Amino acid sequence: MRLKNHLHQISQVLSSPNAARRLLRIFALVLLVGILAGVYSFLLFTFNNEVS
Repeated sequence: MRLKNHLHQISQVLSSPNAARRLLRIFALVLLVGILAGVYSFLLFTFNNEVS
């Protein structure tokens, strides 16, 4: 019973709207960084092939 109460408390913290908003912002930031890194790598590869 103590474990069940402890897990219930954790799920309330993680299911709050603020936690969801924070997780979505972190996900959006990681996605944006990934896209920018991909664009940078693509442009670098393209320019290196044009020069050489």
